[in-house]
Amino acid sequence: MQILKEVGEGMLEVVVIVAGVAVVILVTLAVAAALIALVEILAAAAAVSAAALAAILTILASATFATAS
Repeated sequence: MQILKEVGEGMLEVVVIVAGVAVVILVTLAVAAALIALVEILAAAAAVSAAALAAILTILASATFATAS
């Protein structure tokens, strides 16, 4: 009976360790996904900023050429 108790305790320890490792892996994946999403958002914002800057420069160039003419 003592052997079964020790085996059960050993299995419980293994289950707890595996659960801890699984939690660490899931947290790591969640952080990685959040970082990837942040990079995508920043890239999209940079693209929008670049497009807006190009539009502003085009307007300024048109206004400058119109004034010069």
